[in-house]
Amino acid sequence: MYWLECTSQLNPFGFQGDFTDQRTALLIKPEGGEIVKTPESSANQNSQLSKGSFSIDVQGSLSGNVMIKSKGIQYENKFHIETKSQEELNKFYNNYFWHINNLKLQNVKLNNNKDAIEFKEEIAIVAPNFASLNSGRLMFSLNAFNPTKAVPQRYRTRMNPFEIARGFYDYDEIEINLPAEFVIEAKPEATEYKDKFGFYKTEYSIVTPNKLIYKRTYQVNPGYFKKEDYEDFRKFRESVAKMDNAKIVLIKKT
Repeated sequence: MYWLECTSQLNPFGFQGDFTDQRTALLIKPEGGEIVKTPESSANQNSQLSKGSFSIDVQGSLSGNVMIKSKGIQYENKFHIETKSQEELNKFYNNYFWHINNLKLQNVKLNNNKDAIEFKEEIAIVAPNFASLNSGRLMFSLNAFNPTKAVPQRYRTRMNPFEIARGFYDYDEIEINLPAEFVIEAKPEATEYKDKFGFYKTEYSIVTPNKLIYKRTYQVNPGYFKKEDYEDFRKFRESVAKMDNAKIVLIKKT
């Protein structure tokens, strides 16, 4: 059985986006009709997988590249950019990499695979002064490509229940190359959170004195929640944002 979007000329054949999923529909059969529900994608199906690397030089400048593969609702959020002009792409990625000051796009390659319903981005960037340099120390966030942008608003008195309409799953694996003139003075510890709202995990593996691998897994679960759950959800998202901003400190060799 295929569920078709009857108004879009762009969506892949049989793709259920956020306009047509989880809807009540009338299914007509030879023996009669019945009321059915259009499919709902799971958090794992709404995935974004990122793999890349970046280097930091002695002045704190970043140069790097990342390949991002998006599926499900995350595919739908992005595939339209394949028709954008260079100016529009610059605006899109400056907003996407909102946390990187002085961002400059070096190259962007996009591939919209409608058969696999997968959108692939290959992006090369540079960013002068990404790391702060002070008193012989460099400090910067390890999650350079995909940090959480927003924390839900705090309410003194929450009056209503809330819904996470659609879940998602992100996995990032990034190689980080450090300048040879520096050594690691401090880095974040591995972290893991799990509750009914989702799952979050970070790992840091030192491969050589000047190379480490950063891995991040982040899943948000859909569902309806009581108003009493809201503060716990807000704290979950706050913890994720805090760890996404965790920094490494390098000190210059003496």
